[in-house]
Amino acid sequence: MEDWLQGNAQRLTHYLLLGEAYLRHGDVQQAIQTYEQARNVDPDHFQPYISLARAHLLRNDQAKATGCVERAINMAPNQIEPLLLRAEIALEARDPRGALNRAQAALAISPDHVLALHLQARALTALGRFADAQGVLERAISLAEDPLQLMLEEVELVSKSQGTSAALEALQELASQYPQEAMVLARLTMALAQAGKRDETIRAAQQALRLDGLSASERAHLLYVLGKHLRQAGQLDQAIYQLNEAIRQDPSMVAAYLELGAVHQDRRQHTQALDAYRRAIDVAPDNPQPYYEAGLLLKEGRDYQGAEDMLRRAAHLARNDVNIHRQLGALVAINLVHSRKTLPIDS
Repeated sequence: MEDWLQGNAQRLTHYLLLGEAYLRHGDVQQAIQTYEQARNVDPDHFQPYISLARAHLLRNDQAKATGCVERAINMAPNQIEPLLLRAEIALEARDPRGALNRAQAALAISPDHVLALHLQARALTALGRFADAQGVLERAISLAEDPLQLMLEEVELVSKSQGTSAALEALQELASQYPQEAMVLARLTMALAQAGKRDETIRAAQQALRLDGLSASERAHLLYVLGKHLRQAGQLDQAIYQLNEAIRQDPSMVAAYLELGAVHQDRRQHTQALDAYRRAIDVAPDNPQPYYEAGLLLKEGRDYQGAEDMLRRAAHLARNDVNIHRQLGALVAINLVHSRKTLPIDS
């Protein structure tokens, strides 16, 4: 009997590890089939159901994932892992009360469990109970081995409960504790930009960009913010450089093309500005803003027909934008006058 149980345990472990291997290679369907084999080996063990739930979540099948994890909870009511996963699913499903109940059940088993506290804080935040969420998050921070991400989340809570000024102060304090953390400095940059502190925004962005730890998209956004504020400071050459770097990191960032076009306009480089707006149109043909900016630029260069064409496209994409339609109306009137002036005179 003992040998049989040991063999069953080995087979269960084998299937669970094999399923994980399939997931690492992106074969979710094969992983699900493998986890079902693990469930058949030991129908009374909760772990195959947890693994199945995670695999179903990768396929965005919340219903099957929920069924599996509920089965795991019923089978092992004193195990924390099923409760935590059920709380995560509830949060994804925008059911913060359900998430709160499961997180609290997990904390009843293990009061110092950091992930359970984190999930409880997220559920309280979703319920609008910001002060309660902050208290729970502070407890999680005090227990976590690496609390930085939780501390950044606390800043978000401070912003919601006490306002942006208090959040900026919290970020400045956090940056003094973690001066070599790019993510902290990136968040500080955004908060400074929101507060209208141009020079401090530039310094924080430059400091963050000297550090590792940001994704390409995060770096691109930071470069865009830096370029935008350099333009405001009149440092146009540097602004162009940083905005081109932002585009190199993220060629789909429409805002960077628009800002680059604006910088070239500041330098009276209309050809380069128009090129930037046309590149924005190429990456975002359904965005009205590049057409609008190109239209205004063509109008400034007295290419009234080209300007009207661009503004018509912008107006088609932004049917309720009064300003775009007003500009289009003015262009139509100008072109009508010009067309009448060029009509032949009857002899």
